[in-house]
Amino acid sequence: MTPQEHIKDLIPGYALGCLDPQENQIVEAHLAACPDCREELGVYQNIAADLPLAAPEIGPPAYL
Repeated sequence: MTPQEHIKDLIPGYALGCLDPQENQIVEAHLAACPDCREELGVYQNIAADLPLAAPEIGPPAYL
């Protein structure tokens, strides 16, 4: 990957913490030099933070 290429396809996985170590290094190196990708990461981090709130809350079954 050249410095001019963006890592936008890896940003969602990075925000969720599900990339392998090599991919993490690639993303972190790119983010250090790319404000556009840092901004996009912020969007995905906000989405990831809201994911636990996306499912409806349900109580335990009565038999418990």
